[in-house]
Amino acid sequence: MEQNRNHASSTIEQAKRAGESLSTITNAVGTILQINTQTAIAAEEQSSVATDINRSMLCIQEISERTAVSANQTSSSSASLA
Repeated sequence: MEQNRNHASSTIEQAKRAGESLSTITNAVGTILQINTQTAIAAEEQSSVATDINRSMLCIQEISERTAVSANQTSSSSASLA
């Protein structure tokens, strides 16, 4: 009888520790989910910024090409006046 009580007591203690461990794991998983969410949001923001930068670079390229054409035209006009 005493042995059964000790065994039951041991089982209860193990169940208690298992419950505590599961609680710790649940909290850790929650933290990981929050980090994953923050990472996904940051990745979306970075993608948006990269798209904006790409668009700006295309505009700069277009303006540069127009400026080069205008500079060539100015140079040609200046040469014909001289």
